[in-house]
Amino acid sequence: MTVPRSPDPSGRSALGPDSLTSAHRRSIGIRLKLFDDLIQSLRADALDDETLVELGAAVAEMAAVTGAEKPRSKGGELNAKLAQMLVHAMELDSRRLRAYGELPPEAADYLDEQSRRLSELTMRLMDSLPRSGG
Repeated sequence: MTVPRSPDPSGRSALGPDSLTSAHRRSIGIRLKLFDDLIQSLRADALDDETLVELGAAVAEMAAVTGAEKPRSKGGELNAKLAQMLVHAMELDSRRLRAYGELPPEAADYLDEQSRRLSELTMRLMDSLPRSGG
């Protein structure tokens, strides 16, 4: 299937799937799949907003224009999800939460301990995944 090149009002040459390497298209595909999964999750949480429809259309358009490849193996998608989990675990650290107000010392200690625990467990999962060569 040939995908039309995207119009570019700036006068630059238009983007098409042949503008990107296979590695780029795979990486874009993984991220767009994750984005779409989050849109579906928001819908499942009863968020019914026209903007979600627009977001979904924008994701589909970007996939078509870039020739984004759907993930063949779950490896890249799993790595991306684990990276998100690691970021969320680190954001539970008391230093980050202090931006929302002072924490009692016992709460800060608990949050730091659990943030480290979640980070370590997530990293253990990351380390257990088979390495891909590409």
